[in-house]
Amino acid sequence: MRIELGGEQYTLRATMLAVQEAEQKEGIQLHSIEGLVDTAKLLYYFAKHGAKAEREKFTVSMSTWLEGIELNQLHYLTQVLSSLISEDDSTEAEGKKKGER
Repeated sequence: MRIELGGEQYTLRATMLAVQEAEQKEGIQLHSIEGLVDTAKLLYYFAKHGAKAEREKFTVSMSTWLEGIELNQLHYLTQVLSSLISEDDSTEAEGKKKGER
């Protein structure tokens, strides 16, 4: 999945290693994300690990990441996070015709 912030695109990779790093460095618990800043910080680690998987350099600092997020983007960020961690099969379901199971 990709996200766009401040005119830049980032590949997100929601791995357990990214979650572990967010827990160790930020104290963020995936099962109890507390607020919008935690959401933005968790997405930072997903972007960092996404860049690593794509063999791209990730030189954005946490403060630069947070500075680039405007309040009007917060709904978008929570939707992105929800999509990354949900077990929703909507993509598969969208490919099927109505009434088909």
